[in-house]
Amino acid sequence: MAEDHAECIVVGGGPAGSAAALTLAKSGVDVRVVERGNSPGAKNVSGAILYANTLDNLVPGFRAKAPLERTVVRQRYALLTADAEMVVLDLYNGKFKEHPLDNMFAVNRRKFDEWFAGQAIEAGADYQTGIRVDKLLRDDQGKVIGVEASEGRFFADVVILADGANSILAKQNGLRKPFVPSKIGLGVKETIALPKGKIADRFNLGDNEGASFKYLGEPVQYSPGGAFILTNEDSLSVGVVVRLSDLSDKGAKPYDLLESFKSHPRIRKLLEGGESREYSAHILPEMGYDYLPELTADGVLLTGDAAGLLNVIFHEGINLAMASGLMAGLTVAGAKKNGSYSNSVLSVYRKMLQQSFVMKDMKMAMGFHELMEENPEYFDKLLKTTVLFATDLVGLADKPKREQISQAWKSFKNTCGWGTLAKEAFRLWKLIR
Repeated sequence: MAEDHAECIVVGGGPAGSAAALTLAKSGVDVRVVERGNSPGAKNVSGAILYANTLDNLVPGFRAKAPLERTVVRQRYALLTADAEMVVLDLYNGKFKEHPLDNMFAVNRRKFDEWFAGQAIEAGADYQTGIRVDKLLRDDQGKVIGVEASEGRFFADVVILADGANSILAKQNGLRKPFVPSKIGLGVKETIALPKGKIADRFNLGDNEGASFKYLGEPVQYSPGGAFILTNEDSLSVGVVVRLSDLSDKGAKPYDLLESFKSHPRIRKLLEGGESREYSAHILPEMGYDYLPELTADGVLLTGDAAGLLNVIFHEGINLAMASGLMAGLTVAGAKKNGSYSNSVLSVYRKMLQQSFVMKDMKMAMGFHELMEENPEYFDKLLKTTVLFATDLVGLADKPKREQISQAWKSFKNTCGWGTLAKEAFRLWKLIR
């Protein structure tokens, strides 16, 4: 039927899907978004970090109308052991509230995703919600020509997959490699209600200022994951992220890790008096650059989490998702003018990603993947020893400071292995320079 055909179908109404739909609608492409939830963002809970670099291009002036919780002006990174906290970085800068420096925001994904989809709808995109897509449809030559969903068949000239890290469609069609536990992360998050005044006092913030606190070590049993606290308008998002392989190796349960993190002496006071609102869990594509799926095929493109686009060092995904959606939309709009949606034409998308910050960041993070897989015990050893070194360095001792510092440094080198430490530090430096 004619009404069941669109020039482009986007599967998924999250940041990647809506970025693609908005770009396509603005380019005059007939686009339909098929979303499993009852509304875009319905499956999410509060709390996420949004970077504005891509959104500035998609929705100029978004700061005046988007549902932003707080402008993040304080970022804190710390090493946490059972009885100690060592702050590596605690940066506050009030200038982060000033445009154009205000680039980092706390958002409620449920509210933000719905608003962002609304921008695409205003531009002309059609959203169909509450529909589960089961498989891709192909013609006799193998080109994707639409989707088969719970509500019937929808046909299109091209399909963009934005259906998340566990993209069944990408798996069914051989576009991504099989999941392995070391390349999949699990994030568990709880939203804890807390009055705005208490949030400001405990995190030393002004009006509408936000903070992002991140922790390594004890919260995830010294695996490469981490824990976080993010300030929303009147709540905190508290969570842990850990690889499935580490959960299995350590015999840990994600919700137990979250509860242990919340009860840590340095964390408990930040959360005191808060009221639990909701829990959520979701998988993260910690695949790394060398394990990414095929990003295009005849009549189909992958974006966002479905494409494995996550900066594993910072667990940064939303801006990569929106950037990939934007580029996928531009690619499809160009393919329409070309009159072909073949893989060779759509491969422009891969080139655009390679030239952008998206793949440059993915390549930079690749060294972190390699280090963790080659030396799984090194993260544990280095972190604990660093905290012990700092403790020995500043602790009181009945000896000269020069001797105390020398002894602490010698203990650190002997425990970590100076040669290995220097080699890995040099390798990571080469990757990020």
